[in-house]
Amino acid sequence: MRRIVLKACLIAALAFSACYGDTGPDFSDYEKTIAGYTRRIEKKPIDQEAYYFRGLLYMSVADCQQDASLCANSLPKGRKIDENDAYRKAIADFTKAIELGFDIDAALIYDNLPPNHSPPEIIQRSYTLNSYYFRGTLHAKLKAYQKAIADFSVTTKSDQYADNSADSFRALGDIYRDLGEDEKAIGNYSAVIERDGGFVAATILTERGKLYAKRGEREKALNDAKKACE
Repeated sequence: MRRIVLKACLIAALAFSACYGDTGPDFSDYEKTIAGYTRRIEKKPIDQEAYYFRGLLYMSVADCQQDASLCANSLPKGRKIDENDAYRKAIADFTKAIELGFDIDAALIYDNLPPNHSPPEIIQRSYTLNSYYFRGTLHAKLKAYQKAIADFSVTTKSDQYADNSADSFRALGDIYRDLGEDEKAIGNYSAVIERDGGFVAATILTERGKLYAKRGEREKALNDAKKACE
C-alpha cells in the first residue's frame, strides 16, 4: 500500500507544479491549490482534469498527515484535517472524473490543447482509468473492499492501463489476503510477478510464499523465499 501512496504523492506533486512551477508540493498551502481547481470547475463543470487533480490533493494531504515521511513538505505542526472527510471528498472527485470520462465527448472537455499534445481521447481515458485506480485505493483504506475490488478490476482489464496494472493486481492481492481468500490472493500476486518479470519486489514473493506455506505447499513457499532473498 505504501507504493500506492507514494505514487499518489508523486502525481500530486505534478498538480502543485502546474500551479507553482518547479517549487514542488508544499502541502501547507494545499487549500489555495484546491481552491484553484474549484474555480476551474465552477467555470467549466466538465473539467475532468480539475476533478482528478483535486481528488489527488485531498487524498495526498490526508496521507501526508498520517505519515509525513511520504511527502517532502507536510502539513504545519499542530494543524489537523479530517482524514476520512478528505478521503470522501477525493472519492467524490474521482467518481466525477470517471463519469465525465464516459458521459462527455473528450473533444468538449479538452478543446484547447496545445500543438503536439496527446489526443483528447487519450487524455480523457488516462484520467478515467487513474481515477478508478485511486478510488479503489481509497475504498480499500476505508475497508469498503468490494467497491475497491470492483475499481481495481477495471484497471487490470484495460489495455490502456497496462503500465500500471501490476499495481492494481498487487492491491487486489493484498485485499484478498486480508479477506482470507488465499487462492485469489495468490492469483493476483502471481499476476504481479508475471508483469514485473525480473524486477518484481521481494515483498510480493514473500507474501505469496507465506500464503503457499499456509496452504501446506512447502516447495512453492521455499522457492518464493529463495527468489525474494536473491
